[in-house]
Amino acid sequence: MPEFRGRCRGGSAPFPDGRVQHAGILHGLYHGMAGPAFKLAPQGDHGYLSYAMVARNYSAVTAACMLTPRMLFHSMGGFDEENFPIAYNDVDYCYRLIDRGYRCVYVPGAELTHCEGFSRGFGDRPVEEAAFRRKYAKRIDPWYSPHLSLANERFDIWRGGS
Repeated sequence: MPEFRGRCRGGSAPFPDGRVQHAGILHGLYHGMAGPAFKLAPQGDHGYLSYAMVARNYSAVTAACMLTPRMLFHSMGGFDEENFPIAYNDVDYCYRLIDRGYRCVYVPGAELTHCEGFSRGFGDRPVEEAAFRRKYAKRIDPWYSPHLSLANERFDIWRGGS
């Protein structure tokens, strides 16, 4: 990989059946939350402008398949375990990197099969969603076109309403 400021890289994390689980993270989905690009797309689906198959900037990448320098991670305070002990800690970390001038780059060639929730369970806490909404309510995703819909993860053309 070419050198770039920050070096936070995230790879693809498909479900065991091959469908996309994570291919970069967008901000604004689910009425102001963060969510995975191309979620549940079939294996081999290149997505909008082949974004699922090219290295590109995103607002965040999943920590399930993330590479970041240890010194940078520690200098940024690592994951916020107090406000985000289960969910959104990776997104919060990436947003803090971006706010300091670093980049988060999705790298499709790095792939890790991921069974989300299998080891930790599926019980997210509503307080984490509330904390995320409070902290990032005014955030706008600089790498997601305002001409695209935030109603789903598929990069559909925005047609008004959502």
